Amino acid sequence: MAQMQFFNQTELATMRDPTKARITPLRAHISAASTSATAIGAYNNATLENCGT
Repeated sequence: MAQMQFFNQTELATMRDPTKARITPLRAHISAASTSATAIGAYNNATLENCGT
C-alpha cells in the first residue's frame, strides 16, 4: 500500500515538474531502502552528475 502511494505521488510530481521529478523519486527510494547516509550521499551525487544540466 505504501509503495502504491509512493508511485502515485511520483506521477503527480512528474505532472507538476518533470525535471525535478526525475531525481526526487530515486532519492526518496534510496532513502527508504538504505539507512546509510554515506551511501545515500554517494548515490545522490552520481544521480545529479548523470542528469547533466
